[in-house]
Amino acid sequence: DCVSIFALTVADAGTVFDAAARFDGQDVYARARMPETPRSLGEGFTFAVPRASDLQFFGDDEAARLFEEASERLEELGGRARWIDFSLFAEAAALLYDGPFVEALYKLEALKRRALTLFTDIDFLVVPTTPTIYRVDEIAAEPLKLNSRLGIYTNFMNLLDMAGIAIPAGIRASGKVAGLPFGVTLCAPAFSEA
Repeated sequence: DCVSIFALTVADAGTVFDAAARFDGQDVYARARMPETPRSLGEGFTFAVPRASDLQFFGDDEAARLFEEASERLEELGGRARWIDFSLFAEAAALLYDGPFVEALYKLEALKRRALTLFTDIDFLVVPTTPTIYRVDEIAAEPLKLNSRLGIYTNFMNLLDMAGIAIPAGIRASGKVAGLPFGVTLCAPAFSEA
Protein backbone atom coordinates (compact mmCIF):
# COMPACT_ATOMS: atom_id res chain seq x y z
CA ASP A 1 0.00 0.00 0.00
CA CYS A 2 1.07 3.62 -0.11
CA VAL A 3 0.40 6.84 1.75
CA SER A 4 -2.48 8.93 0.44
CA ILE A 5 -2.30 12.71 0.54
CA PHE A 6 -5.51 14.65 1.13
CA ALA A 7 -5.48 18.35 0.27
CA LEU A 8 -7.80 21.16 -0.73
CA THR A 9 -5.93 21.85 -3.99
CA VAL A 10 -3.64 19.97 -6.36
CA ALA A 11 -0.90 22.55 -5.60
CA ASP A 12 -1.18 21.85 -1.86
CA ALA A 13 -1.02 18.11 -2.53
CA GLY A 14 2.10 18.68 -4.66
CA THR A 15 3.82 20.55 -1.84
CA VAL A 16 3.09 17.76 0.65
CA PHE A 17 4.08 15.12 -1.92
CA ASP A 18 7.44 16.80 -2.54
CA ALA A 19 8.16 16.70 1.20
CA ALA A 20 6.95 13.11 1.64
CA ALA A 21 8.60 11.64 -1.47
CA ARG A 22 12.17 12.05 -0.25
CA PHE A 23 14.31 8.92 -0.40
CA ASP A 24 14.98 7.22 2.95
CA GLY A 25 17.97 4.89 2.68
CA GLN A 26 16.95 3.09 5.89
CA ASP A 27 13.55 2.10 4.49
CA VAL A 28 13.92 -1.14 2.51
CA TYR A 29 10.86 -0.26 0.42
CA ALA A 30 11.98 3.29 -0.39
CA ARG A 31 12.59 4.14 -4.03
CA ALA A 32 14.41 7.11 -5.41
CA ARG A 33 12.10 9.42 -7.32
CA MET A 34 12.53 9.38 -11.04
CA PRO A 35 13.17 12.80 -12.58
CA GLU A 36 9.94 14.07 -14.00
CA THR A 37 9.00 16.80 -16.39
CA PRO A 38 5.60 18.24 -15.58
CA ARG A 39 3.31 18.12 -18.58
CA SER A 40 0.73 20.66 -19.48
CA LEU A 41 -2.56 19.02 -20.32
CA GLY A 42 -3.63 21.84 -22.60
CA GLU A 43 -4.86 21.03 -26.07
CA GLY A 44 -4.31 17.58 -27.42
CA PHE A 45 -4.05 15.16 -24.49
CA THR A 46 -5.39 11.64 -24.79
CA PHE A 47 -7.07 9.77 -21.96
CA ALA A 48 -8.44 6.27 -21.63
CA VAL A 49 -11.88 5.44 -20.27
CA PRO A 50 -13.16 1.95 -19.44
CA ARG A 51 -15.72 0.68 -21.95
CA ALA A 52 -19.31 1.04 -20.76
CA SER A 53 -19.55 -2.76 -20.50
CA ASP A 54 -16.59 -2.75 -18.06
CA LEU A 55 -18.08 -0.16 -15.70
CA GLN A 56 -19.94 -1.24 -12.57
CA PHE A 57 -21.68 1.13 -10.20
CA PHE A 58 -23.68 -1.45 -8.17
CA GLY A 59 -26.99 0.27 -8.81
CA ASP A 60 -25.69 3.81 -8.21
CA ASP A 61 -27.12 5.63 -11.25
CA GLU A 62 -25.86 9.00 -9.97
CA ALA A 63 -22.26 7.74 -9.94
CA ALA A 64 -22.68 6.45 -13.51
CA ARG A 65 -24.11 9.81 -14.65
CA LEU A 66 -21.41 11.85 -12.91
CA PHE A 67 -18.63 9.68 -14.36
CA GLU A 68 -20.01 10.19 -17.87
CA GLU A 69 -20.16 13.96 -17.23
CA ALA A 70 -16.55 13.97 -15.96
CA SER A 71 -15.38 12.20 -19.13
CA GLU A 72 -17.27 14.74 -21.24
CA ARG A 73 -15.63 17.60 -19.29
CA LEU A 74 -12.19 16.19 -20.09
CA GLU A 75 -13.14 16.25 -23.78
CA GLU A 76 -14.36 19.84 -23.43
CA LEU A 77 -10.91 20.69 -22.00
CA GLY A 78 -9.32 19.47 -25.24
CA GLY A 79 -8.86 15.79 -24.46
CA ARG A 80 -9.43 12.90 -26.80
CA ALA A 81 -11.19 9.95 -25.16
CA ARG A 82 -10.09 6.44 -26.03
CA TRP A 83 -12.41 3.67 -24.80
CA ILE A 84 -10.39 0.68 -23.60
CA ASP A 85 -10.83 -2.88 -22.43
CA PHE A 86 -10.48 -2.48 -18.64
CA SER A 87 -10.00 -6.21 -17.99
CA LEU A 88 -6.23 -6.08 -17.37
CA PHE A 89 -6.76 -3.53 -14.59
CA ALA A 90 -9.71 -5.47 -13.13
CA GLU A 91 -7.66 -8.68 -13.25
CA ALA A 92 -4.80 -7.02 -11.35
CA ALA A 93 -7.20 -5.57 -8.77
CA ALA A 94 -8.82 -8.99 -8.28
CA LEU A 95 -5.46 -10.38 -7.17
CA LEU A 96 -5.75 -8.25 -4.03
CA TYR A 97 -8.96 -9.86 -2.74
CA ASP A 98 -9.58 -12.92 -4.88
CA GLY A 99 -6.24 -14.62 -5.45
CA PRO A 100 -3.20 -16.16 -3.81
CA PHE A 101 -1.05 -13.07 -4.24
CA VAL A 102 2.43 -14.62 -3.82
CA GLU A 103 1.71 -17.26 -6.52
CA ALA A 104 0.39 -14.51 -8.78
CA LEU A 105 3.57 -12.38 -8.94
CA TYR A 106 4.47 -13.51 -12.48
CA LYS A 107 0.95 -12.80 -13.67
CA LEU A 108 1.14 -9.37 -12.05
CA GLU A 109 4.41 -8.58 -13.83
CA ALA A 110 2.81 -9.53 -17.16
CA LEU A 111 -0.14 -7.24 -16.38
CA LYS A 112 2.29 -4.40 -15.52
CA ARG A 113 3.95 -4.81 -18.90
CA ARG A 114 0.57 -4.68 -20.68
CA ALA A 115 -0.43 -1.57 -18.71
CA LEU A 116 2.83 0.23 -19.56
CA THR A 117 2.27 -0.56 -23.24
CA LEU A 118 -1.15 1.10 -23.05
CA PHE A 119 0.46 4.32 -21.80
CA THR A 120 2.52 4.70 -24.98
CA ASP A 121 -0.69 5.86 -26.69
CA ILE A 122 -2.45 7.77 -23.90
CA ASP A 123 -1.53 10.39 -21.31
CA PHE A 124 -3.68 9.01 -18.49
CA LEU A 125 -6.55 6.70 -17.62
CA VAL A 126 -9.65 8.17 -15.97
CA VAL A 127 -11.80 5.98 -13.73
CA PRO A 128 -14.43 6.58 -11.06
CA THR A 129 -12.69 6.91 -7.69
CA THR A 130 -15.40 4.68 -6.21
CA PRO A 131 -18.38 3.06 -7.93
CA THR A 132 -20.80 4.08 -5.19
CA ILE A 133 -20.94 5.15 -1.52
CA TYR A 134 -21.80 2.91 1.45
CA ARG A 135 -22.81 3.95 4.95
CA VAL A 136 -20.49 3.00 7.83
CA ASP A 137 -23.02 0.44 9.14
CA GLU A 138 -23.18 -1.20 5.69
CA ILE A 139 -19.39 -1.56 5.58
CA ALA A 140 -19.31 -2.87 9.17
CA ALA A 141 -21.79 -5.60 8.15
CA GLU A 142 -19.78 -6.72 5.07
CA PRO A 143 -16.31 -5.12 5.27
CA LEU A 144 -14.39 -7.35 2.85
CA LYS A 145 -17.06 -7.41 0.14
CA LEU A 146 -17.85 -3.69 0.23
CA ASN A 147 -14.24 -2.48 0.56
CA SER A 148 -13.38 -4.68 -2.42
CA ARG A 149 -16.22 -3.04 -4.36
CA LEU A 150 -15.14 0.45 -3.35
CA GLY A 151 -11.68 -0.22 -4.79
CA ILE A 152 -12.60 -1.86 -8.11
CA TYR A 153 -11.25 1.16 -10.00
CA THR A 154 -8.23 1.85 -7.79
CA ASN A 155 -7.01 -1.42 -6.21
CA PHE A 156 -4.89 -2.11 -9.29
CA MET A 157 -2.84 1.10 -8.98
CA ASN A 158 -0.41 0.03 -6.27
CA LEU A 159 -0.18 -3.47 -7.72
CA LEU A 160 0.67 -2.13 -11.21
CA ASP A 161 3.05 0.54 -9.82
CA MET A 162 0.93 3.45 -10.94
CA ALA A 163 0.29 6.94 -9.62
CA GLY A 164 -3.19 8.33 -9.17
CA ILE A 165 -4.77 11.67 -8.37
CA ALA A 166 -8.40 11.70 -7.21
CA ILE A 167 -10.31 14.89 -7.95
CA PRO A 168 -13.90 16.01 -7.31
CA ALA A 169 -16.19 15.64 -10.31
CA GLY A 170 -19.67 16.48 -9.09
CA ILE A 171 -22.31 16.27 -6.39
CA ARG A 172 -24.95 13.55 -6.45
CA ALA A 173 -28.35 15.06 -7.25
CA SER A 174 -30.46 12.06 -6.25
CA GLY A 175 -30.47 8.63 -4.66
CA LYS A 176 -29.76 7.47 -1.11
CA VAL A 177 -26.55 9.53 -0.97
CA ALA A 178 -27.86 12.71 -2.63
CA GLY A 179 -25.73 15.74 -1.81
CA LEU A 180 -22.54 13.73 -1.35
CA PRO A 181 -19.54 14.13 -3.66
CA PHE A 182 -18.45 12.00 -6.60
CA GLY A 183 -14.85 11.87 -7.83
CA VAL A 184 -12.72 10.57 -10.64
CA THR A 185 -9.14 9.37 -10.46
CA LEU A 186 -6.55 10.19 -13.12
CA CYS A 187 -3.85 7.50 -13.21
CA ALA A 188 -0.63 6.89 -15.09
CA PRO A 189 2.68 5.06 -14.54
CA ALA A 190 4.71 5.61 -11.37
CA PHE A 191 6.39 8.99 -10.89
CA SER A 192 3.95 10.79 -13.19
CA GLU A 193 2.25 12.82 -10.46
CA ALA A 194 3.47 16.17 -11.75
